[in-house]
Order: sequence, then C-alpha cells, then structure tokens
Amino acid sequence: MNLSKGRARAAIAVAAVAGVVAIAAVGCSTDESPIIPAQSTMPAQSEASSSASVPVASESRLETLGANQLSPTYWLGENAENVYLYREFSSVPDQGDPVVTSVKYMLEGTPKDPNYFNVWSPAERIGATITAENEITVDISSDAFDRSVDKGLAERSIQQLVYTATAAAANSGLLTGKQDPTVSIAVDGRTGYKAWGFVTLDKPMTRNSALRAPLWVIDPAEGSTYGEKLKVFGLTSRFTGGSFYEVLRVENGQTGDVVADGTISQANKLPTDSEFRLELDLEPGTYQLVVWGQNEGSSERVAVDTKSFAMS
Repeated sequence: MNLSKGRARAAIAVAAVAGVVAIAAVGCSTDESPIIPAQSTMPAQSEASSSASVPVASESRLETLGANQLSPTYWLGENAENVYLYREFSSVPDQGDPVVTSVKYMLEGTPKDPNYFNVWSPAERIGATITAENEITVDISSDAFDRSVDKGLAERSIQQLVYTATAAAANSGLLTGKQDPTVSIAVDGRTGYKAWGFVTLDKPMTRNSALRAPLWVIDPAEGSTYGEKLKVFGLTSRFTGGSFYEVLRVENGQTGDVVADGTISQANKLPTDSEFRLELDLEPGTYQLVVWGQNEGSSERVAVDTKSFAMS
C-alpha cells in the first residue's frame, strides 16, 4: 500500500471527528446489559497468566483490513478461573466513525454469546481521533464507569476498549504503515482519570496478548444459521497436549450425540497465524460446536469455547 495515500485516507476519515470531538451517544437502558458472573473477583493483569494449565495467547495481531463489513467488538468471557477477551462482529448503527461505532456498542450493547459479559455503562459522549502514526485517542464521558468492579475486571475492561478501538481502526483501513497502534483514553476531555479507582489512564496503551482468549471460535457466530457446509474459523494457542473440536446435535435444548470431531492442532504445534479452519458437512438441525485445549498427559479440557448454531 502507498503510505502517503494510506495516511491521506486516514486523515480524510478522521476529519469527520477533527480534534477530540465529542459525538453525542444517547445510551440505552443498562437493564439490557449482560449480567456480571457471580465470580467477579479476578486476578490483576500481572497474575492473569500464572496458571500453568492454560497457555498465553501467542499474539494479539490486528484484524484484517476489510475482513468484515460488520463492527468488531471485544467482550469479557469467564473461562474456568479466569476472564479473557473474546471478539464478535455485529451489525450496529453507524456513528460516522468506525472507532466510535464499535466503542459505543461495546459500552451499551449486548454480546450475542450468553457466555460473554460487560462491566461498562453507556456513555453520554464518545469521540475518537487517530493520527498518521496510528495513535488512537478515545474520549468518553465519566458515566461509562458507573459500575463497581474489582482491579482485575477494571484492567481487563480497559484492555477490552483498547482491543475494540484498534480492531475497528484496522478493520476499516484507518491504520497506516507497520507501526503498532496505541490507544489513549481521555475522560471528559482530560487524561489521568483513574478508571473504577484502579487504572490510571495517563499514557498510551497497546494490546496485552495475555488477556486475549487462548482459544476461541470466530465463525460460526452464536445463534447463526448456515445453509450449506459449515465453515469454522477460530484462533488457538500452543497447547502442550494439542487442541480439539467436536460437534454435538442439540435436541429440545439439550446436547446429544457427537456427529463430528477431530484435532485442531497437534501437541506443541501452532497453526499459521494461530488460525484454524474446518469445513463440515452436517444435516439440517441445531448443533453445538465445542473447542478446547489439553495439557500433555491429561485428558482435562481447558480454555473451552462453545458456539450454538443451526443448519437449514
């Protein structure tokens, strides 16, 4: 890509939110927000990857340019004794800027997957800017921090915004060159705000790969319907015992027989770009896809992710 043209395109896109623009966003009722799991006390970031049973995500690479016309949003998901970041793509109202569109939905939307949740509150004002050096600034009003959370969830939620903002910028083509994007968060137009009383927002931040889910399914999306072959797409990490999948038929809301199963990656192996893809022929009906990792010498399933879907 021609760098000067790419930067010009970014500048044009950002012109709609020149400076640190506050774009009005009327928040929906928090009654529709996902319920925070009962186990809402999480370890701090420094302790997040201390468990020997689950590997740290290999990388936090950015979304592909133009990979999806939908808006990327990251959510929190409880998995065993930890909470990780998981991404969904959604069709949401356009706010005139892709970063603002995704962040607004992150603050007030509801994940498709019932296993995901959110601790943010709707913000009265949201704005975003991005420089030619891929420096993203998101300005939100302080009402976004209305809930009470512990330090671990506060740190993860700030990374949730960092992941969402950088995903939106990458997916929409606002990033230029090879410089890793950073995200600065201003609150009510000022830096230095202490989010939820734990995280001081006084410097640019990058993605923390330790908080990204070590294994998760991107397609099929939760609750989706497919007409032909099921095309599975997801990300995995290097598990010492390998990673695996199975598809179970669902009858009357209950999982039943396994209709397909196999290996995603061999022990201590990592697919190219951490991606896995499968094509499965399934009869019409409702199914659940389950993916998991294993440690060497153990049959215990770790880093489990599930998606329910239908074939028509």
